[in-house]
Amino acid sequence: MELIKFIQNNQYKIFKTLLTYMTFVGHGCINTLVGSSLLDLQILVQRSFEITSRMVPARSIGYVIGASSCGLYEKRIDDYLVLSISTLICAICISLSPWFTQLEYVFILMIVAGFAQGVFDIYCNVIILRIWGENGINWLQVLHMSYGLGALIAPIFTRPFLLPNIESADFNSLININNVTHTNTTTSKSYSPDDVKVQYAFGIVGGMLMVVSIPYFFCYLHDRKAEKIGVKEVKLKQVKSEASSVAKAGAVIIAALVANFSFGTESVVGNLATAFGVNADVKMDKKDAVLLTTCYWTMYSFYRLIFIPLTIFIKEDRLFVVNLFIIIIAIIVMVPRAASQSTFTWISFILLGIGHSPIFSIAYGSLGKYFHVSNFMTSFIFINGVIGETIHVSIVSKFVESKPIFFIYYLGSISIIFVIISGTLPVYCKKVIKKPKAHFTSVPAEEMQEL
Repeated sequence: MELIKFIQNNQYKIFKTLLTYMTFVGHGCINTLVGSSLLDLQILVQRSFEITSRMVPARSIGYVIGASSCGLYEKRIDDYLVLSISTLICAICISLSPWFTQLEYVFILMIVAGFAQGVFDIYCNVIILRIWGENGINWLQVLHMSYGLGALIAPIFTRPFLLPNIESADFNSLININNVTHTNTTTSKSYSPDDVKVQYAFGIVGGMLMVVSIPYFFCYLHDRKAEKIGVKEVKLKQVKSEASSVAKAGAVIIAALVANFSFGTESVVGNLATAFGVNADVKMDKKDAVLLTTCYWTMYSFYRLIFIPLTIFIKEDRLFVVNLFIIIIAIIVMVPRAASQSTFTWISFILLGIGHSPIFSIAYGSLGKYFHVSNFMTSFIFINGVIGETIHVSIVSKFVESKPIFFIYYLGSISIIFVIISGTLPVYCKKVIKKPKAHFTSVPAEEMQEL
């Protein structure tokens, strides 16, 4: 009965929250869709794999620019109008990008799509905290689980559109470059841009985001109408910190470092675990190595379904510490035996996925308990996360083939640093910023129905 009453009293809030979840499913889909289809995109643009793979950092560049710009919109444009426009732009660019055979055009569309992703990534996180306030951490957990769900399902619906694999020592020899067909001695078959069908997978993701952009626009119209007619306002309890700007900046910087190593770990595992499994002494075949990555993302995403109910019975702070210990256990299991013994490989990746799963959401969400988290602060945190993705992957990718053991030691090292920094944040907030005092702020009743 209480659940039904809660839903009835918060229908509009839940509806908008579900929109952010759908957006993050699309967000996760895009981030794995590009990587999953790189070989087919290489055939499409008729370039080497090294050049084609630059689509990934091109999108990241757009993301950083988009996330950096969020502070400019905060007080000038309605949040839901920004979300409607950004999801629509991303949908159009992602849908169109694989229909071009000129690599330069694909790069431009990827950069613009990344820009839009950076915008709606920041806004979705901020809006969750604005809607649910100090109770928003578990809602954030589901938001980030939605991202992981998108990352998991994208390869599944992409697979039917991928061209069959051809046994070859050099994939570049199986495409037509400079209008000349090249083949090796093992096969006489080659692919042309006309054979590529991965465009339809991109269209699925683009279509989903395009659908989501429509209700965002209606939310904007609804809130605008409510504001014009001057709806009755209610009092909402919010936190008001007396801490200095320097103290708050310190907390934001620590959270940004958490994001850097959290996103970096996810990106290293997501992009390079397959190459590690194939090249390391465990000598996995490609199918098993791909499952290693899938296993990590599965644990990362769905452990939250266990974590969230546990918060009803166990304090979140204690669960936070438990997860940090799980990461430490994963490190002990992983270094260095995961490179040579498959049992330790699987166990360590499972534990890493479980351990990392809720940490960043708790770290970011906990800031809202101590002070108001602005779009600028959120942008700074997430930009550092994307920088972490780029830096850590760039470092490990140089050694994962020649010295795969480096993958294990590096992953273990950044995991230790991640545990230390993550454990520092709650201590810093309690000791330096301290418990905030509650005050009441007027909020439109249409925005916060029957709190």
